[in-house]
Amino acid sequence: MRLTYTRIIFLVLVALLGLCLMLQEEAPLYFVQVAIGTALLLVLLKESVDRGGTIFHPVPLTCIILLWAFVFSPVVSVYTDYYLALPPKLIDYEKWIWYVSWIYTVILVFLFLGVLLGSKIKSAVNDIRSPVRSRVLFYAPLFLGVTALLQIYVYASMGGLVGYMRTWTDSKESFDGLGLVFMVAEAFPIIAMFVVLILFNGKNEIERRRSILLVTVLFLGFFVLKMLFGGFRGSRSNTIWGLFWFAGVIHLYFYRLKLIHFLFGLCFLSFFMVSYSLYKTYGVESFSGEYSLEDTNRFEGAHPLLVVAQGDFARTGVHALLLHEYFDRNDYELKWGRTYITSFLSMMPLVSTPFTPDNKSTAGAELFYGQTNLQPGSSHYHNSRIYGLYGEGLFNFGPVIPLILFLCAGFLIGWLDAWARSLSKIDARRLLIPFIANASFIMLMSDFDNTIFFLVKNGLVAILFLILVTKADARAVGKN
Repeated sequence: MRLTYTRIIFLVLVALLGLCLMLQEEAPLYFVQVAIGTALLLVLLKESVDRGGTIFHPVPLTCIILLWAFVFSPVVSVYTDYYLALPPKLIDYEKWIWYVSWIYTVILVFLFLGVLLGSKIKSAVNDIRSPVRSRVLFYAPLFLGVTALLQIYVYASMGGLVGYMRTWTDSKESFDGLGLVFMVAEAFPIIAMFVVLILFNGKNEIERRRSILLVTVLFLGFFVLKMLFGGFRGSRSNTIWGLFWFAGVIHLYFYRLKLIHFLFGLCFLSFFMVSYSLYKTYGVESFSGEYSLEDTNRFEGAHPLLVVAQGDFARTGVHALLLHEYFDRNDYELKWGRTYITSFLSMMPLVSTPFTPDNKSTAGAELFYGQTNLQPGSSHYHNSRIYGLYGEGLFNFGPVIPLILFLCAGFLIGWLDAWARSLSKIDARRLLIPFIANASFIMLMSDFDNTIFFLVKNGLVAILFLILVTKADARAVGKN
């Protein structure tokens, strides 16, 4: 019997039903949501892959992330009784997570429609941006030299690498005001990768297939560079997003990765995400051997991978508490878009927001933490919670209107996916596809300020470099 995609979906849904029945009494209540969400995401995934998409393209990557974040995360939360890291208050999480699972189902319907509409917009590329070797040889020393010198300056001003880590450990405020320096300096690894791959792109196919050793060397070198250029500033995402970009570029532009490579990457990512928690807690002292993961109190008795999956790649518990607080209280005032304006203006030099202190953090303080005594003109409340597109939308418009945001986001992701798939295999803009895919799911899972920061900090300098070292060639389109 021919195993069609429809039959595969049916078998997956049957397996999910069996899983729900085996978990516990409450789990079957989630089967309809799981079935609808899984079917929608698998259809979108198939549509993109059939047209040349990969895991490093916007739609497939977003579907895989959301399969966990919006479909399975609520069920796992109920089954494991793990809902939220360091919850500010206890509520009936099982009840509110069930509500969240239905909201996620509606969200996925809107996202599904948006992606379908966006992918139908013709995104024909009328030219090919090809790297010019002479430009690469001219601009590469300039960009790599400036970025390296800035990082050396940072290390020198803080007493070397160890001094840099100790400063981050003991006085993080010393890093204030260095955002522009970090933005430029930490572009070094990705630009270096661009240069190496562009210069190696002339190798013939037989030589490429023998390049797995080179890919391994490049990976190790890139990882070391990412740690030296920003990796020790206490942000795991500063490293893992760069590693994802590296893997995507290798896969799309140089060497076709296989399943074994993806499995190795997943294991490495899991190990890094968990072990880095030790450094986030104790800084340079974490290398002394005196501390363990249990000492950090970050995992609250739960399995570290569960905490990472639910805390970094899902917002289930956060959204459950937000909904509870919204309906349980009557003192919260909707921001009506002010957090978005504040986030946008905060990226503008010499521009202040007229809505102080209405940013995402203070809105979270009011609704999520119940601190309603923040007065205009007072200092912004800072917290590290990330509320996601739905959560920040709830801060501004309540629980219903944010659903429409996913229709718009889906349209954009569908259009970006179609545009990325339309690029020629020799187009240098393919180097940006993993970055665009990364930004697509960050837009859904993070807040507006995080999305802007990701785009500017991680992409601006690298995109400028690609623009300068490539040229458009409309005549090449017909040859590919």
